[in-house]
This record gives sequence, structure tokens and C-alpha cells, in this order.
Amino acid sequence: MSILGGTSREYRQFEFSCGVEFLNLYGCRSLEALQESIGKLNSLVELNLSACVSLKALPDSIGNLNSLVKLDLRALPESIGNLNSLVDLHLYACRSLKALPESIGNLNSLVKLNLGVCQSLEALPESIGNLNSLVKALPESIGNLNSLEELDLYTCGSLKALPESIGNLNSLVKLNLGDCQSLEALPESIGNLNSLVKLNLSACRSLKALPESIGNLNSLVDLDLNICRSLKALPKSIGNLNSLVKLNLGVCQSLEALPESISNLNSLVKLDLRVCKSLKALPESIGNLNSLVKLNLYGCRSLEALPESIGNLNSLVDLNLYGCVSLKALPESIGNLNSLLDLYLYTCGSLKALPESIGNLNSLVKLNLRDCQSLEALPLVKLNLGDCQSLEALPKSIDNLNSLVDLDLFRCRSLKALLESIGSAMAGSAVAVEWTMVGSTIAMASSVVAMASSIVAMASFATAMVSICIF
Repeated sequence: MSILGGTSREYRQFEFSCGVEFLNLYGCRSLEALQESIGKLNSLVELNLSACVSLKALPDSIGNLNSLVKLDLRALPESIGNLNSLVDLHLYACRSLKALPESIGNLNSLVKLNLGVCQSLEALPESIGNLNSLVKALPESIGNLNSLEELDLYTCGSLKALPESIGNLNSLVKLNLGDCQSLEALPESIGNLNSLVKLNLSACRSLKALPESIGNLNSLVDLDLNICRSLKALPKSIGNLNSLVKLNLGVCQSLEALPESISNLNSLVKLDLRVCKSLKALPESIGNLNSLVKLNLYGCRSLEALPESIGNLNSLVDLNLYGCVSLKALPESIGNLNSLLDLYLYTCGSLKALPESIGNLNSLVKLNLRDCQSLEALPLVKLNLGDCQSLEALPKSIDNLNSLVDLDLFRCRSLKALLESIGSAMAGSAVAVEWTMVGSTIAMASSVVAMASSIVAMASFATAMVSICIF
């Protein structure tokens, strides 16, 4: 049974029959509301409410239309999410539509969603990412969404490409294409998104390359390419991203090299290259990344060496080389990393020695050398604790510093005693100990006694040289 559109007065007098399959109310311009009884149309397959310009809302009972396959209208209630059989949803030219309800994400059968010329649409709900069966392609008309700020297509596993019109979204700030596993390429027009701040391409496993135009994204701050396993290279234009702060290339297992132009990323703070198994070297120009704070090279199994320029990274705080099993040596320039706090060399199985300059890392808090099975020796170590005025005692673990040559305790005002074992800890090396204390107290006297016993222990070694200054 089919019912064609008529006047709104005719509709108001109409009592619905449960056998209706097609209800066409197209062009009922004065229609303001639908009766609750519409939810009794158990056989309704298609409902057309296009051009019902006065229609303000739909009744909640519309969610009871379990047989509905096609719905053409201009506004949606929360109960729309109950339409489990809905395959086709047309909202074309709904110029007043500002938002979609969260329940839209429950439309598991939805294959086609037309939002063309929805000029007031400001955002799509987070739940739209649940519509895994929905997106195989986006319409060209998506470029008409001039006010759109966020587009979330996360886990649209069938999406293979974006339309060229995507570049017309001048207001777009966030584009989430994460886990779009069939996405093979981005259009050149993506470089026109001048407002884009965040681009998520994580787990786009079929993505083989980025367009050169990506370098035109002047506002881009965060680029996530994590788990893009088919990505072999980055375009040279990547170096034009002057606002980029975070670049995630983790688990890009086919990535063999970084372009020299990466040195132009003056704002880059975090570079994640973990588990890039094919990466053999870093470009010499990487030393120009003056703002870089964190460099993660965890699990880069093919990485054999670091460039000398790494020592120019004055802002670097965290360097993770955990699991770089082919790394044979560190450059001498690593000692220039004055801001470095954490250096992870865990499981660097080919590393045989550390450079002498490692002792210059005055800010270093954590050095992890666990499971470096080829490490044969540590360089001579200088330990400077000068002006640590609250330091009351040395840790017992200082006994393990067998290569300690220079221990500076200058002006450690609160230090009460040296460990008795410190003499044996320094045995076998020419050791200079400088200890300056200020104040005349009993604690000082007892410290001198403790020092004296340490001196006696150290005197038994002909090679030990001790300089003690007490003010």
C-alpha cells in the first residue's frame, strides 16, 4: 500500500493503516508535526519528508518503525537510533540542520548517508565512527560543508579514497581517518585545508604515500601516522610544516628513511619512530631540530648508528634507543646533550662501548644499560655533586662506580660523612676527591674522622690521589 503526499490538512485527518509500506509527504510545507501513531506502521519501508519546511520534530515513536529502509527528511530525534533496518538516510539540503543525534551511531545497517548542502551542520557526533558499514566513498558534495570544524571517519574500514572537494572545507580543524584500513591515498586538495590543526591517519594500513601538497598545511600541529605499515617514505614537503609539534611515525615498518627536509621542522617537540624496523639511519640534518624534546627510536632494529649532529639537539630531554639491536656505537657528540635526563639503551645487544663524552651529561638522571650483552667497558666517570647543600649522605650504590675518577662534593654543607667503603670503591684509579664544608660543629668534626678513615683506606693504593679541602 502506498500513500502519496497531499496537503497538511489532509494529513491531519488521516488515520494510519498498519499495512502502509510507502508514505510520501514530500512538499507538505505547512506540516509541523507527525502523529505518535506513525510508530504503529510496522510495514513501512519508505518515508519521504523532503521539503516539509515547517516540520520541527519527529515523534519518538518513529523509532518503532522496524521495517523502515529509507528515510528522507530534515531533522532527527534521538529515537532514530532504533531503526535497525535503515539502509538509506537522506538529509540533503537540510539547511537548518545543525547537528545529528548521538544515537545515529546505532544504525548498524546504514549504507548511505546524504548530508549534502547541510549548510548549518557544525559537527558530526563521535558515535558516527560506529557506522562501519556506512562509508565506502564520500560524496563530492561534502565540500559544501563550509562551517564544518571536525570530521570523524574513524574505523570506516571500507573507505578507499576522499573526494577532491574535501579541500573546500576551509573551517576544518580536525580530520580523523584513523583505522581506515582500505584508504590508499589522500587527494592533492588536502593541502588546501588551511585551518587543519590535527590529522589522524593512524592504522591506515593501505596508505603508501602522502601527497606533496601536505606541506601546505601551515596550521598543522599534530600528524599521526602510527601503524601506517605500507608507508615507505615521506614527501620532501613535510619540512614545510612550520607549526608541527608532534609527528608520530611509530610502527611504520616499511619506512626506510626520513627526508633531509625534516630539519626544517623548527616547532617539532616530539618525534616518535618506535618499531620502524626498516629505518637504517637518521639524516645528518636531524641535529637542526632545536625544539625537539623527545626522540623515540624504540625497537628500530635496523638502525646501526646515530649521526654526529645528534649532539646539537640542545632541548632533548628523552632519548629512547631501547631494543636498537644493530646499534654498535654512540657518537662522541652525545656528550653535548646538556638537557638530557633519560637515556635508554636497554637491549642494545651490539653496543660494545660508550663514548668518553658520556660523562659530560650533567643533567642525566636515568641511564639504562640493561641487557647490553656486548658492552665491554664503561668510560671513566666524573661525578659532580657540587653545591648540593641539602645532601646529607651518599648512596651505598656509589660503591659500584669502579671507574670513578673525579668526585666533586664542593660546598655540600649538609654532608655528614663519607662511606667507609668509598676508599675501596675508588681503588685502582687516580681519584680526586674535593669536599668543602662550611661551619664549625661537632658534626663537622665527626665528618673529619670519617674522612680520615677513608683516607687511610685509600692510602694503601699507590695510584690513589686524594685532595681534601675543608674551609
